[in-house]
Amino acid sequence: MKINKNNLDTALAKNCMTLKELSKKSKVATAVLYKIGKENSNLRTVTVGKIAKALNVDVTELLEKEN
Repeated sequence: MKINKNNLDTALAKNCMTLKELSKKSKVATAVLYKIGKENSNLRTVTVGKIAKALNVDVTELLEKEN
């Protein structure tokens, strides 16, 4: 699963949260969060779920749209 970087940034802004804070709340390594949007990273479904839960958003709000 791929997270859209812009969608992640929007969710972070809505929650007034940094990536470091998201890392603590979601228990996802900061390094993993920094890789989103920078590399062709495919995340495990559980990781995407943890991120969405920590941001109080639906998983679909974070995902890349498939063409």
